[in-house]
Order: sequence, then C-alpha cells, then structure tokens
Amino acid sequence: MNHNVGKFTNNNKDKGWIDLFVVTVRNLLDVLCLARNENVLHDILLQNLKKWFPYIKKRYHVTSCEYPKIEVDLVDLERKMAIEVKLNPKFYEGLQQVLVLRELYGFDTLLFHVYDECSEKILKALEKIAKNFSLPIIILEKRSKRMWCFYE
Repeated sequence: MNHNVGKFTNNNKDKGWIDLFVVTVRNLLDVLCLARNENVLHDILLQNLKKWFPYIKKRYHVTSCEYPKIEVDLVDLERKMAIEVKLNPKFYEGLQQVLVLRELYGFDTLLFHVYDECSEKILKALEKIAKNFSLPIIILEKRSKRMWCFYE
C-alpha cells in the first residue's frame, strides 16, 4: 500500500480528525476493499469511527434556518465534521456536498472516494481540486489496496 500525501495550506481548522480517519481506513483496508456498495462502506466506517467519534451518525440531513437541508453520509455534529463517501464515482461526485457543508454550514469536511481502479487522470484532477479548494480528499483503490491522501 502506498500512502501519498499532497500538501497545501489551510490554517483554519484542526485536521487531527482526518489523521484518525486515515488510520481507520488503513486498518480496514481488507474489509473496505470487499464492499460492493456505498451503504456497506458507510456501515463499516460508522462502526469503526465510533471509537474516535462517539456522536457520529450515518446518512444525516443537516438543517439550518438560513439554508436548505443537505444530506451527508457521515457526520459528527459535536465536532462539526462531515465525510462524504463515494464508491466508483465520477471524479467530481461528492464535491457539491463537502463544499456546501463547509461554506454554508461551517463544517470541517472530507471527501472519500473508493474506486475499483483509479486512473492517473482522476488522481491528478482530485489532487488539483484538493489543493485549489483546500479540501481534504482521500482516495482508495481496491484492486491494488493503494491509498492517496491529499490534505495538510
């Protein structure tokens, strides 16, 4: 397994929770690589992230008086952190949720893409998006069990 980290600057938030997410994914590589749908990924992550984040919830609708509600795959309202999980997505899928949650609702967000196989073009695009938008993106390729992490 390779763990590639792209660096960029975002001094606003503590990113320690992202390190805990990465450690959890590393420890679950074999199990996550067997998942055949997003719901299974959500369940595996939820159960294993609870030791770090006891208030984490799955498929939650975040609401506000000011903005329309938005659904997020995994959220901890106590920490104001949200994780959007996508299985074999187009490279741009999930970006709308994490950007809206960050910009409108003030959440610290992370995008987690899981691919059977991930092309160099997808990696290059997501790395550039992560850097330009200061957006943490974690990518897991099931075939090779490789992981790429683009965050500070």
